[in-house]
Amino acid sequence: MPDVPQGAADEFSQAIARAIEDAKAAAGLTTRDLIKRSGLSANYYYRRARGELPFTTNDMSALATACGVTVGDLWSRAQDSLTPKVKSPEEVVSERVHKLLAVAQAQFPKLDVQGALLASDVAQESHLTLQRWQAVLAGEHSDITAEQLVAIATFFGVDESYLTQLELSGTIDDIDARLDVQQAFAQTEARGASSRGVAGASPASLRALARAIRESKRAEE
Repeated sequence: MPDVPQGAADEFSQAIARAIEDAKAAAGLTTRDLIKRSGLSANYYYRRARGELPFTTNDMSALATACGVTVGDLWSRAQDSLTPKVKSPEEVVSERVHKLLAVAQAQFPKLDVQGALLASDVAQESHLTLQRWQAVLAGEHSDITAEQLVAIATFFGVDESYLTQLELSGTIDDIDARLDVQQAFAQTEARGASSRGVAGASPASLRALARAIRESKRAEE
């Protein structure tokens, strides 16, 4: 196994540092314990734990031994943390529905959004029951119909593709970003501005706007 290259810590080196931190916590060690057991100096350890420099494989060996794991364990944990988790179709839909629900609840805090959905004409016509709605939220809805997903999308005022098309497309990304902005405006009680000046903005610009809105609100508090 080659040494991690010297110089500023890259993404994988930072993942190694996080894996060491996780192993330390799992072993019930304090940072002082880990430094003492590994034989590294405090300054040497902290610079690498902060990501300023990478740990070498010799460092990893000493730290792994101190934590009661192997270098391979640390390596695998780091790789796993950088590997995107493949989500099931149910998980994708569940995440999007949770976002729709969160936006609606932020915009209409006094409204029973779930009750309004289930009482709506589109839900009634598609036979969307409380049990099926809860299954969607839990990501356990393999038997839900396309008609019911369309009903949910219609109720929340988004294009049906947001729930029926799983692959990330320009349309889905745009809807997702606009929901972020709507939620940010609602959470900061600036709803009136939500429809102005963002019609032609890209998803990246919309997400930047959402972050700016939230940061501005925090700065005022």
